[in-house]
Amino acid sequence: MPNKKFPKLAVLSLLGVLALASCGSEDTSADAIYAKPHNYNDAVITITDAEGKEHSKDIYNNIMKIIVDAMHDGEAKTRVLEKVLVKYAESIYGSYDKVTAKDYGDTYITLSEAYADASSASHEVIDMFIREHKVYWKRDADGKHIDDDDKEVDDTKPDWPVSDFERKTLESKFEAIELRVKEALYSKVTGSSATSNNFFDEYEYVKSLYKDSDNKVDFASARDLRYHEEGGVIVDKLPLVLVDYALEKKDLFITDTNPNGLLHKDFYQKGEFTYIQDKIIPDVYKDLLVEQYLLDEQISVVRDSRARKINVLKLERYSDFTNNADALAKDLINRLYYSDDVVPTGELRTDPEVITDYYDQLFDAYATINKGQYDVITAAQAKAEDERTTTEKYIVSIMENIQATGSDIYKKSDDGDFYENTKYGDLMTDYNDFLANTTYDDYDATLADKFTDKGKISAEEGLRREKVKLDQNKTIFKDWYIQSSQPSLDSAGEINKRLFTATVGNAKMEVGDGTDPEIIKENYQTLKTKDRFQEDANHEYKIRTTLDVNESKYLCSINGAYFLKFDGNNIESNEPFGGDIMYRDSDAYYVVQVIEAVRDNKLRSKGDYSYSTTRGTKVLQEIIEEVSKKVAETGSYSSLSKEYWLKKMSLFYHDQVILNYFKDNYPDLFK
Repeated sequence: MPNKKFPKLAVLSLLGVLALASCGSEDTSADAIYAKPHNYNDAVITITDAEGKEHSKDIYNNIMKIIVDAMHDGEAKTRVLEKVLVKYAESIYGSYDKVTAKDYGDTYITLSEAYADASSASHEVIDMFIREHKVYWKRDADGKHIDDDDKEVDDTKPDWPVSDFERKTLESKFEAIELRVKEALYSKVTGSSATSNNFFDEYEYVKSLYKDSDNKVDFASARDLRYHEEGGVIVDKLPLVLVDYALEKKDLFITDTNPNGLLHKDFYQKGEFTYIQDKIIPDVYKDLLVEQYLLDEQISVVRDSRARKINVLKLERYSDFTNNADALAKDLINRLYYSDDVVPTGELRTDPEVITDYYDQLFDAYATINKGQYDVITAAQAKAEDERTTTEKYIVSIMENIQATGSDIYKKSDDGDFYENTKYGDLMTDYNDFLANTTYDDYDATLADKFTDKGKISAEEGLRREKVKLDQNKTIFKDWYIQSSQPSLDSAGEINKRLFTATVGNAKMEVGDGTDPEIIKENYQTLKTKDRFQEDANHEYKIRTTLDVNESKYLCSINGAYFLKFDGNNIESNEPFGGDIMYRDSDAYYVVQVIEAVRDNKLRSKGDYSYSTTRGTKVLQEIIEEVSKKVAETGSYSSLSKEYWLKKMSLFYHDQVILNYFKDNYPDLFK
């Protein structure tokens, strides 16, 4: 067994920081005299190891005076409270990463170490960790600790058996924390001066953090990559990177299998470099406390949130010329029903991940054509078929279909370098008009500013920037939403009205885990009878010729993929009813794929319709993470959470100033 110990966090001692860190005077001037607490030089946290020996002196920054002085140097009491809550969150979830083990002693198991052990045969490390962190335990409705067979666990025994459910819960939590770290870093990157004209300079970003964060990032490695020398020649191995709006946050870090990310994680979290742990994790952990409060005390709010994960394609229409968009929309509807690349003849699609991946690529192809991205389209057409990516194959196929419908559809310009009546085409028309300005009378100040930034850059550079800006114009919207925090899509709000009014069936996409085809087929027949594909006498699945009378008013399924429905046909198409999955307003067409639609019984730990039963424990935990996160961002849950955890920590007071602070801000503590 590994020689690992776990700290016993003295919660009362932590909150004692607040009780003992003030004086009788509010004067915080430099020459003010205040009465230091009697334990000014004592430890904040005491750790007791398995042999009963106490450790405190060797814990990093573990002295009462640090927090005391911070308060008397003018640091707000609320900020001190935040620090205490972060430490408390670490006691609940475990410290995030190995590099911070010095905070608890060298033998402490961190959350990242426990996660790394999840794939081992023995599960020795992760099981030890879970036994010491109750937040990962499986409990029944009465709060009893239970195993995978719903039998009560005697957790008073030192080596009680950890369940697979509990390991999956930990895995899901760690992956959720990692994703939040990436989301936070992405937000900081795109909002920093290191991102300009849609391109990111990681060297400049690391340099700025190095100056502002007490050397908590690896600037030396970034500098070596920027000025790398090979054969006496400087080679920049840290070039500018396009910040693509379609970048999945989970792919933020550059790895061997993901070379197109934005950041090198080792610059921010490795060895002595602890930027993520020190600057990102505290906010992540505070958010986790709010969400855990919801799961502990207001689980019904999470279950009743009407959470939806959607993937929306927006095809823009131009007021003076809609033929391109109209043809593209019609092609999309017909492709969803009839194209073999979407619906292989006679085959039944059941894997939600495969379905979602497919629509990601298909929607990307339609968005590219809708913008008229001539360079991308012609590059795809120029490649040999076996060299094209899946998205490029769709681009070529779609263009062939829609250009065959009429000579004015996606018509090339006279000089053949753009498609007319598209955003890209309008951009190139403006650029050509600007270049044609040869006299003062022809001069257009607006176009000059657009392509030269008021004379600061060349026209060629200005065109390049405008092309990138157009490329990054967001027309695909993929995310989780809840009823109290809805997306902004069509101007009339019709999409939200139907999306959150829809009554979700128990069995949306839950047809099995892909391991047993017969079970999948049986579940499909019993749970998905309203799908617009049906099995014929030859046991092949084909499109219905009429709607099922019992089909949902708001949702329909097309061979495993779910779409929002709208009243009437919003577009003419070759099939009898497919137009009802497309919404049209004055500006655009919209197709809304509903990837997940949550209801109460899907979020329970067991039951015929629980995600745990139909898709597996890990899926259940991942979706709970997403939904509780969205709910926590609304309402006053942050304040309620602080009060909840303060009660858990049994706060006591010895100073009137601190007492008054808590009476004013958390009056329920004194009821």
